[in-house]
Amino acid sequence: MKKIVLLLMIAVLGGCATHAEIKMPTVTKVHDAVYENKTLNYEILYSQPKPGVFTGGKQLPLAPLEKAELSVASASTLKELPKFIFNQLPVSVKRCFSR
Repeated sequence: MKKIVLLLMIAVLGGCATHAEIKMPTVTKVHDAVYENKTLNYEILYSQPKPGVFTGGKQLPLAPLEKAELSVASASTLKELPKFIFNQLPVSVKRCFSR
């Protein structure tokens, strides 16, 4: 009986959740003369509660994604976001970058 209770406690404390894995379908590329040789500048800002169990969950300030303090789950989920956004832009856009 003690072993079952111990195993149950370990399972509850250890958790059995998995991190989100976002898979987006491929979107049809936009072909429009309006975007021909245009430059598009964008910046991705991100904020989340301070990572950690004992931090109190204080909200961090908005910061560029590459400089934001990310939890392990956020980092693995958001690592492909800039590439994903770039791939959604119209084909004829001349140059795209994050400031």
